[in-house]
Amino acid sequence: MNKYLKPFFKGNGLVIFFLCLVISSLNAQEGTLVISEGKNYIPVSPKALMLKDEGYSFEEVARLKEKFTPYAFEKVKSGKNTYWIRLEVHNDSNKECLYYLGYSRFDYITFYVPDNHGIYKKYYGGQKELNTRKVIVNRNNSYAPVSLLAGAHKTIYLKCTYEDKPIFEFQSVPMDLSLEEESWLIAKRDERNNAFNIFMGAICIMALYNLALFLMVKEIGYLLYSLNALSMLFFNYVFSGKVVDLLESNAYYEQLLHWAGFSAIVFFILLSRVILRTSKYFPKLDKYLKWQCIFLILGCGLVLTENYFLITPMGTYLLASTYMILIYISFKKMLGGSLTAQYYLAANVLYFTALGVHTLQTFNIIPELFGMKSIGPLLLGGGLELAIFSLSLGARINETKDKLSKERLEKEVLKRKEEHKRMLLISEHNKDLEKKVKDRTLALVESQEELKQQNEELNQLNSEIQEANDKLTVFQRNITSSISYAERIQRAALPNEREVIENLDDSFILYLPRDVVSGDFYWSAKHGDKLFVAAVDCTGHGVPGAFMSLIAVQQLTDIVNVRRVEDPGMILKVLNERVRAVLHQDETNNQDGMDMALCVIDTTKKTLSFAGAKNPLLYIQDGEVNVIKGTKCSIGGELLKQVDVNYEATVISYKEKPITFYIYSDGYQDQFNPQGKKFMSKRFRQTLSDSHDIPMNYQKQELMLRLREWMGDESQIDDILVIGGRIS
Repeated sequence: MNKYLKPFFKGNGLVIFFLCLVISSLNAQEGTLVISEGKNYIPVSPKALMLKDEGYSFEEVARLKEKFTPYAFEKVKSGKNTYWIRLEVHNDSNKECLYYLGYSRFDYITFYVPDNHGIYKKYYGGQKELNTRKVIVNRNNSYAPVSLLAGAHKTIYLKCTYEDKPIFEFQSVPMDLSLEEESWLIAKRDERNNAFNIFMGAICIMALYNLALFLMVKEIGYLLYSLNALSMLFFNYVFSGKVVDLLESNAYYEQLLHWAGFSAIVFFILLSRVILRTSKYFPKLDKYLKWQCIFLILGCGLVLTENYFLITPMGTYLLASTYMILIYISFKKMLGGSLTAQYYLAANVLYFTALGVHTLQTFNIIPELFGMKSIGPLLLGGGLELAIFSLSLGARINETKDKLSKERLEKEVLKRKEEHKRMLLISEHNKDLEKKVKDRTLALVESQEELKQQNEELNQLNSEIQEANDKLTVFQRNITSSISYAERIQRAALPNEREVIENLDDSFILYLPRDVVSGDFYWSAKHGDKLFVAAVDCTGHGVPGAFMSLIAVQQLTDIVNVRRVEDPGMILKVLNERVRAVLHQDETNNQDGMDMALCVIDTTKKTLSFAGAKNPLLYIQDGEVNVIKGTKCSIGGELLKQVDVNYEATVISYKEKPITFYIYSDGYQDQFNPQGKKFMSKRFRQTLSDSHDIPMNYQKQELMLRLREWMGDESQIDDILVIGGRIS
């Protein structure tokens, strides 16, 4: 070694040694899933990579590492296709461990897993793969064992094939790529099986008990309860995926799921009709429920065609409309003091709550319980619903018995009163027959006249009340019809939202009217290489705001499409003059107007021109947030004397750097929360800045979610409009 380097290494050797360790460790961990001791369940997807197959062999794929891209199931297209998935794992613990790599997607999966000697072994799985070829049969999931010695590093490949990927693929408990420790996997599987067995036992006991009651008392409600319980049991058995354990494969899982679901809804409707006595108290709605059952039975036949993109929405619509009708009926009866309806409504609320929890877990909206997605809430909700249905059925029978007993008691009391009167009349007749007959006759005549007069007055009063109610009903119906028609007119006048979005590379429109019709509206036009986009906030909301929006749409369309005015400042100036002229604001006290933001995008020159009437433009370029305020004058309205207003236009270039821009009304930032605080413009702009680099459709979802969290139970106070776009 060089004599000049020896002193350096002698004094700093330990430091250099540790630096080498750190650098090598970082290189080893980059893109690698590191397994530490004590982890039972490890999500794999964030570290996985994928590659679309183009007829590669396994040996060729192993040499194409640079072509792999980050894994995302959303990249998988519908139809027939094959993908390779690559995963690198490193055992960071000081002992050997055994995990199972699990996945619930694709029709066929071939796992390529190296053993501890580096030799790759094949394991098979997938939705349509035979269960006899799978390592572990556990519902819809496929597994391959992964054994790792202490400090070992392995590269695993999966060849995943869809024969015909549907547009809409449904799984009750989908599982993305994950590693599960062997004992933990078995314990969780046994835990779920035990929970389902308890649920199944409880449902069977309730079904047999009510079947025995039916055989004893011949009450049809008990029989329908038993059939509903058994159909729910079968549906949950299929929905949980447990039925797959008994099949050769889960190729027919979708058919079984739809059959079980449709039959469960039919028996639920039949039981609900008996509990709520819809045929007696709600005959028109009861007829609709019967048709629902017929359509569901026909749907069972349509399942054989496997057109799930039609069948699933049809079943969803029938289920939703059925629940709306039954909840409406139970709510009406509950207001009338029915204990049966109270139990029935409570049962449905519990089940909907459980269904909501399960759905939110399935779509990753709320956290998974104990590290795994589960149908536990659904089983618990179903069990509680059936238990409360039993109480509701018992309460219905008790109400019927009480009503019959009350009627019998009233008849007996009336009979005794009549007997008592008859005995008095006979006694008085024996004392003074002639006098009693005359007095009684006179009294009866007077009483009859008085009753006749009272009946006439009551009939007159009832007629007047009925006439007033009829007028109010017609008045309300006319107003509702007029507003609904106004909404259709306004929708027809506005540009198609889809066309506006398609004209931009990546964009969204968040449009939330406070009432049926809105004072806020979006507007767009396109001339050659120039695109015009506007967000307008008219005076007021509801019907008055909608009238102003129609005036604004007509004038904007004429100014841009007919007069071909292209400068945004000039467009606003002409619009201001026309609005003031249309509303005769120089001769009247009318102060209606509108605030707006207008962008003109020139795709050839790569420029965005903006002009605003009070409302600003927010745009983000190269990570920097910029706000261009509009001219401090509305269109029409407040300045009765100042007609000649110039609206300043600003031009922004996006030749070299793309722009993300937003124009909006004040509805979002003026919204109150339950504590009486406004969202405010600063918080609104920060929200836009935080999410500006994600796709626009996700930004729209983020804005909706943030708005709901802010509002809580508070009502919307104004129309809300936000338009966002990304141009490059």
